[in-house]
Amino acid sequence: MTSEELFEAYLKQRTAANVLSMDSFALAFCAHNEALQAAREIMLADRAGELGKSMDEFNEARGKAVELRRAGRLKAPSDRKLLESLRKADTPQLSSISAQDFAPLADGGKTAAPVTLAALSPDTNNRYSWTDIGNGNLFADWYKDTARYVPERKQWFVYDGRAWRPDAGGLRVMEMCKKLADALNLYALSIEDERQRSAYLKHVLKWQARHYRETVLKDAAGVYPVRVTDFDADPWQFNCRNGTLNLRTREFKPHSPHDFLSLCAGVNYDPSARCERWERFIEEIMQGDTDRAAFLQKALGYALTGDTEYECFFILYGPTSRNGKGTCMETFRRLMGEYGRTAKPDTIAMQRSANKGMPSEDVARLAGARFVNISEPDKKLVLSAALVKTLTGNDTITARFLHENSFEFLPRFKLFVNTNHLPQVTDVTLFSSGRVKLIPFDRHFTDAERDTGLKAALARPASLSGILNWCLDGLWLLGEVGFGMPQAIQDATDEYRQRSDKVGRFVAECLEPDPAGEITTTDAYNAYTAWCRQNGQYAESMANFKAELAAYAEIKRKRPAGSGRESNPQVFVLGYKLRCVRTCAAFS
Repeated sequence: MTSEELFEAYLKQRTAANVLSMDSFALAFCAHNEALQAAREIMLADRAGELGKSMDEFNEARGKAVELRRAGRLKAPSDRKLLESLRKADTPQLSSISAQDFAPLADGGKTAAPVTLAALSPDTNNRYSWTDIGNGNLFADWYKDTARYVPERKQWFVYDGRAWRPDAGGLRVMEMCKKLADALNLYALSIEDERQRSAYLKHVLKWQARHYRETVLKDAAGVYPVRVTDFDADPWQFNCRNGTLNLRTREFKPHSPHDFLSLCAGVNYDPSARCERWERFIEEIMQGDTDRAAFLQKALGYALTGDTEYECFFILYGPTSRNGKGTCMETFRRLMGEYGRTAKPDTIAMQRSANKGMPSEDVARLAGARFVNISEPDKKLVLSAALVKTLTGNDTITARFLHENSFEFLPRFKLFVNTNHLPQVTDVTLFSSGRVKLIPFDRHFTDAERDTGLKAALARPASLSGILNWCLDGLWLLGEVGFGMPQAIQDATDEYRQRSDKVGRFVAECLEPDPAGEITTTDAYNAYTAWCRQNGQYAESMANFKAELAAYAEIKRKRPAGSGRESNPQVFVLGYKLRCVRTCAAFS
């Protein structure tokens, strides 16, 4: 029985059996070995009947000890000699107990605390005064590498041996506080000075009350707070299940709380792993186009990082189903683990009306992510160009979760949209700025060609390790040659741009060049909105329409041609007339 188990047993039986002093506990253990087993059974009992039986055994042993003491055959040991008494008891399990052996486990059982309480001297150290502030400092110092408070999230984060995790409800830090309370009790018993020992034991017994521990945690929260932005700050650190990988150098090291990583990928790093089935799959979906396959490899390698140098997003477009894009995204999402997110299409959609007071929870949950997948948006979805520019750029984003404080973060993620229907783009500067990278998926797998076991095969741990190395090769290739687009991807992106330039298409179809022509912007806009309805397109506002139309024609405020000075000036589109008066009249 370890010292930790022993002390937990004591705390439980002390309350249940009304054992009020450490002397009584020591007396019982010294008198009869049966008491040790009884206390252990009390600690492990999970049914009332078993608990009652164990308590009867313990009380019987204690009763015998009291009889021996009254007869003068057994002296009650003092608190100072408690541990020595327990060691001398005729019980082998207790032969090596010491106060130094009892160190609480900082992460609930995985990693031992880095220092002993004796090294901190909590009973004499002024930093740990016997006040709420001192107790808060003690908890914060003792668990500095395993528990930190994040004010923006209004919660503690706890390190679990791989990553820092939000502690919902504060349950884990409360358990840690209990362990420290138990450790302090044992530490107090090791104090040599009897008066100091008695006073400090009285002080630390307060920690047994829940309301007192809650006060400790409140005071500890402000000692070493961290910000949301302190986590995952290095865009080139990639936290794998078996260690942390530097994506620049491929240096691999053990997990460490000092890296402040809050996420963990779903893959083990194995530098020798290879997944030939994945490589064959990529060749199949890219139809043997090695340039297109290399571009996809670079894109996925880029998504491993938190670097957003290229300020772009990727559309995996295939007009038919069963073309491999879903399997590709699902497999990579599994590899990325907690670095990956799925988002609703509405996250990037243009909203006709938005309540800015509502929490931007859909955006807040993207903080820290490196790969965000939006799957199969509706064919009428209209991209919010302003939001897409923000999400794919290096601009700070403000967001908040429901009932939590607002916080700021830099987007680290790469956005991948896999779809059978291209989203509508109302701002063609998304193309001119190079943000849109459209990767065509033209292959269609027939029933006979489908590999129903492919997803399961690619999901195996060994396969994911091989796919990670394939992506790392893509990242290296990206650093060597950049994101130059092969012809197939350039052509697909250019075609998408032409389809998205609604104003340009409207001018080509509905306006006829005429050096003497002029059209009021109101008539032109009415014709444009009707044209959009007929073509199933979203019509932007008059102001945006005029701004885009200015790229094709001169727009000027003047009096109508042939009118007198009495007429009011109007805004005209110069150099054009409506191509078909009858049709355009119907539009308006």
